[in-house]
Amino acid sequence: MTVATVDPIKELETLFPDNEVRGYKIKKYNIGELKKAIAIMSRNAGLFSEDFATYLLQAGESALDDIFELVTFSSDVPKDAIEEMSQEEFLEILVKIFEVNITFFSQSVVKAVNNMKTMSADGVK
Repeated sequence: MTVATVDPIKELETLFPDNEVRGYKIKKYNIGELKKAIAIMSRNAGLFSEDFATYLLQAGESALDDIFELVTFSSDVPKDAIEEMSQEEFLEILVKIFEVNITFFSQSVVKAVNNMKTMSADGVK
């Protein structure tokens, strides 16, 4: 009889995801950074609602500026690089920010961002 062994490193990778995506490093928030992330997101909490597209149209450019600020604060992605990214690249980085900081972000926030990704893939802009 053989006993299956579990690779503890592989198990940890599931619990603590890699903090890199597309060559950019994603920051794991400390308490001070968490405070700033909350401040950025609270200015446009509607971005994380189910009706993202409608909110974005109503909020306008300032909402996108806040998302850009969250990404540049939470990663080493420069703002000018964000402006040149495809929607898919940008959303992949945004989702990774939530994954790396999952202890802070609720499942509803991750779900809303994934919905944005799905809308983008379906051609909704």
